[in-house]
Amino acid sequence: MFGKFFGNREPGYKILKKYAPLVKEVLKKRSLLAKRSASYCVEQLEKIRRGKAQQYTNMTRVQKEAVLSHILAFVCHLSKDILGLSPKETQVIASLAMYDGHVIEMNNGEGKTLAAAIAAILHYIIHSNPEETTNCSIHIVTAHEFLAKRDAFLMEPLYTAINITISVIGSSIENNHSDNVFISNYDDENKKKAYRNDIVYSSATNLCFDFLKDNLKFYKEQVCQRSLDFIILDEIDFILIDNGGSLHTISNHINNSEQNINKATFSSRIHKIFHNDKYTFAALLVKNMRPDDHYNINFEDKSILIKSASLKYIGKKLKGEELLLFSDMLSGLIPLMEKTLVAKHFYKEGENYSVQSGQILPLDENGRILDDQEFPDGLRQALELRHGFSSSAESKVVARISIQHYFMKYTKMAGMSGTIKEYEDELREIYGAQVVCIPSCFIKSREDLPDKIFASEKELLAALMRDVKKRFNRGQPVLINTQTGTSAERISMYLANCGIANKVLDAKNHREESAIIAQAGQLKAVTISAMMAGRGTDIRLGEGVEKLGGLHVIGVQRNEEARSDRQLRGRAGRHGKPGSSQFYISNGCDLLKRARVTNVLRIIDDNGLESRAVTRALSRVQKKVRRVKFENRKKVYEMDSILNGMRNRIYVLRKLAMDADSEGVDVLLDRIIKNVVRRIERPSSQDAKASLSDIKNIEDFINDELGAKSYNFPSSAYNSPNVSDLNEWACSVLTAECELLREKSDYYAEIIRYFLIASIDQSWASYLQSEEQLKSEMSWQQLGASDAMGWFASMSERLFEEMLADVERSTLTTLLHLRIE
Repeated sequence: MFGKFFGNREPGYKILKKYAPLVKEVLKKRSLLAKRSASYCVEQLEKIRRGKAQQYTNMTRVQKEAVLSHILAFVCHLSKDILGLSPKETQVIASLAMYDGHVIEMNNGEGKTLAAAIAAILHYIIHSNPEETTNCSIHIVTAHEFLAKRDAFLMEPLYTAINITISVIGSSIENNHSDNVFISNYDDENKKKAYRNDIVYSSATNLCFDFLKDNLKFYKEQVCQRSLDFIILDEIDFILIDNGGSLHTISNHINNSEQNINKATFSSRIHKIFHNDKYTFAALLVKNMRPDDHYNINFEDKSILIKSASLKYIGKKLKGEELLLFSDMLSGLIPLMEKTLVAKHFYKEGENYSVQSGQILPLDENGRILDDQEFPDGLRQALELRHGFSSSAESKVVARISIQHYFMKYTKMAGMSGTIKEYEDELREIYGAQVVCIPSCFIKSREDLPDKIFASEKELLAALMRDVKKRFNRGQPVLINTQTGTSAERISMYLANCGIANKVLDAKNHREESAIIAQAGQLKAVTISAMMAGRGTDIRLGEGVEKLGGLHVIGVQRNEEARSDRQLRGRAGRHGKPGSSQFYISNGCDLLKRARVTNVLRIIDDNGLESRAVTRALSRVQKKVRRVKFENRKKVYEMDSILNGMRNRIYVLRKLAMDADSEGVDVLLDRIIKNVVRRIERPSSQDAKASLSDIKNIEDFINDELGAKSYNFPSSAYNSPNVSDLNEWACSVLTAECELLREKSDYYAEIIRYFLIASIDQSWASYLQSEEQLKSEMSWQQLGASDAMGWFASMSERLFEEMLADVERSTLTTLLHLRIE
């Protein structure tokens, strides 16, 4: 069997080959445990954890493999004894690869969930410290909360047997299965307990937001997450590819008084429209703008760029004085105008967002509602105006991180998916990860039928009804995938009119999707899934279905990426069982339009056309889309890499302030005072003799700007002092002022800590706002021909240094103005 596994040249085959002797040793040792009890295996695992595992890092390769083979043999025996699941060789290989920090591609339904659990147990046994109770942090991430809950409860008996504690992070999860799984909610104390468990299951979104929230806490006792040691990403393609370019953001709503708009500078007409609702104003300005004439549309990355010619168009709408006033706010309005046009051209209800109870809710690429996320300012309000809702309040970003940089904070990252191979170059370039393809245990028996192309959607639907009815009448289950929830509802209605019972799976009932999709393989089942909803759930065939050909999957229109098409086809024919798949394509397919083969539609009859040339053309477009999306994710990564350096520095400073005791606060304050004094403008250099103007500047700074008492540089020192003497004097004056505060309050350190953290948070939020403005300027000034990223990095660094200066100065100013009676 190993000859089949390791005799090929798949990417990562060297890694597979390396595991061959180790896996053979595991199988040998497992066979010797056949008559051993579960308690014996648990005892041996604990001995390894308390013994050899502690010296693991200093062992030779042979010694390490001996430890790994023993652990794997015991865990495999326990899995069979407790879960009734005997890990296959492929699962042992997958667990080893993930333990080593690799990304595996493994066919759906072949045991990735168990393989991930074994990899987590390996890490726990080897890297946890028996003398400490909360020292090893292992996170297993799924695409959504209900999958996290499902997997945690499936693996719980195995974890519990080995005395490993587990928890699930989620706001909408109830513990109705086991007392051994700790379920968290939004309460911080509850979440702290959850993160103290050995293995934590969660969605990617919850982890990212908890990290950002922790960095907004005032006291270290409030922090929930522990160290970020080892993470396993299930459906890694969904997390790092589909959502790899997304930014997780925490915002606070801004009051009207906080908005930087001066009513007095605008004429009455501008004021009524712009100040009352600038989103409506932006919508009015772009209402009659024409593509190419006034703006460019990039269909590949779904973006809009306002052209300079649009200013002339706006000028015709506004009088001279109003246009002049408007131009002062132009840089702030351009992004809103572009987002309004993005909403117009690229955002469709049921595909990109859902409207429920008067709210605009974002959908992921599978049609699920993203409960913890919202659209950015401008885009959200544009969609609200489209549906006649009042524009929601503007918000101010206070924390932000890309999903890419969050997961790169972990010491070790691994992942798994059924479709990740074609992205190995991206994973290697950005994350340094190697993709290892795990051979299947089964021989593929699924039949992938050629694409059928129709001249119109009407003919496509008619052919679809005929095909489904034929299969339904003989009992064969059918799974239909559509691009939008609206399309799914329409097909459902047509099927119902034909007397065919069916179930729809879309954003409206996404919490029940696992139960619905699991029944899709039953006799006469017809299931309609919008945008690949229900992924991550195995579809088991009902009795007698195999004889009917297994599950038949129909894709209505091809997906933008071939990976999504592979995922859909992979719904059928799992575990080597029979199944079939086919795509129905019409002129409504975006890919077909971009492939420029619409001329073939004129020669198609009602039965459709099977054309290899068209299929190849669609594949070429999919490859182009994949390249463009990668460049977009790379751009997000590069821009957030610049911000990430600043974020790390500000979070380190914030943590220093949060963790500091009285002595630590003194050190921080001393540094702040010296930095503030160092930045005082003066004509002389630090080593030069101080002039009278230098002395006057520093005296004015202390007395006037910082609000201290009346101080003057000692007259006895006027005889040619150095600038360094001035600095030393200024620092001593400011330190003495702060010491007066210490004498008056027992909470001196707490006061300084509070003001410093508050200043950091306020300045960081302003910095993030400035960063967004820089991104808009990059686009508006069309710096792409020059070194746009270099310009952005340089400007970001300058803004950051200014921000740090503001943090220290405002903290010191606040302290010196503080009066305690």
